[in-house]
Amino acid sequence: MRRSDSAKKIFASPWAGLGAAAAWLCWPAVHDLTLGAMDTETLAGPLWLFAALFFAERRPIAFWIAAVAALTCKETHGPVLAAFGVIALVQRRPKSWIAAPILVGLAWFVLAVKVIIPSYFPEFPTVYNRFIGVASTEFPAGFFKALIADPGATLGLVFSREHLALVYRIAKPFAFLAVFGPLPLVAALPIGGLIFLLKDPLPVRQVHILAGILPFVFWASLEGARRLSQFAARVTKIAPEKRGRVHGAAAWLLPAVAAVQVAGPGTFGLYQNYGNRPMASMRASNVLDPAFRTPTDAERRALDAVRSIPPDIKVAANARFLLYLSARPEFQEFGIQHTVKDFAGVPLVVLWFPRAECRTCVYARWTPELLSLAAHLVEAGDYGVAAFDPAFAILSSRRYPPQGFEPRADLEEPFRERMNELLEIAEAGSPWPRDLPRPDAPFFR
Repeated sequence: MRRSDSAKKIFASPWAGLGAAAAWLCWPAVHDLTLGAMDTETLAGPLWLFAALFFAERRPIAFWIAAVAALTCKETHGPVLAAFGVIALVQRRPKSWIAAPILVGLAWFVLAVKVIIPSYFPEFPTVYNRFIGVASTEFPAGFFKALIADPGATLGLVFSREHLALVYRIAKPFAFLAVFGPLPLVAALPIGGLIFLLKDPLPVRQVHILAGILPFVFWASLEGARRLSQFAARVTKIAPEKRGRVHGAAAWLLPAVAAVQVAGPGTFGLYQNYGNRPMASMRASNVLDPAFRTPTDAERRALDAVRSIPPDIKVAANARFLLYLSARPEFQEFGIQHTVKDFAGVPLVVLWFPRAECRTCVYARWTPELLSLAAHLVEAGDYGVAAFDPAFAILSSRRYPPQGFEPRADLEEPFRERMNELLEIAEAGSPWPRDLPRPDAPFFR
């Protein structure tokens, strides 16, 4: 939102756009999304925000540029574009504003799901087996079967405590205003509905899905604030020539309230989970807390160890090292391999252990199978241990070890003991400790 004609239309004040932009930047939910996830779908947030701006200004060319760019972020955003056609229909716009978004949005969704993605990922339907119902192939029919068979249990999953808490955390501190200007929420329904239909709470590694929701909740919040300020101006009988100042003050009240919340406690990070494992990815909403930007001692040791890796060396890494090493010309995420052969041509494997304290970690995908694979790399003789710490390890290929990372025989036994310890925890089904330990807190706060 900028200082433009659309801002004047919303709040009758040329400065309202600047206040709206400040509100977006201060909104804790935006911080959680952009700082708490690493996925191309997070780019959809600002793209849909620009699309909403151009839609409000009725600038079709600019709108389509932003919308098409947003569509490329993920296949689920096709119905989001179609929702713009529904909004245009309610607003009684020309047919071009109604038909084109609906047709293009639905066509893109079908093309992406039925043609593009299956050509790269033939087992794509298994991605959608997390919805309420029996199997991915039965969705959405499986959901309606479950609803008819046991409506109480099915609706209990839809409106679960975790789902309602997620809505609460998005709505705070000012997004509750969206209920007073609900029409833009139509565009949030496609992805919001998918989240509510999940059998389990939204896992931390999929928090990027919210990128398709926040712009429209924000848009509806602005509309709600405008309507409330208009109502207040009429009730208090403020002179028409002074109402612009009242509406502008309403726009600036949003970032003021949000700024207070940003300096407060965290929101999404504390409550995200993966399966039945409690996880805290980071204190993403508390960006003013120095602890958020201060690595732990274990992180410092790990980064000191990998800084000397030459930039042309291919590396496979996980968790804490993903962002730090992902800009390299050749890079793999540890966890996508299945056998030792999959590591061919990878001189170094850098592993962050899940029990290590970490303030800025993305999730660590550790399963018994991956722990066994990491241990087998050393046991099979393909890799040796070049560096070991209770928090991390660097494995070096015995065939072509990079200079300065030669395998050390004295580190193999501590590495095996650590992997066996973690494997026992994983096989027992015990939850991994939170990356950033902190006291328990009320669910809604």
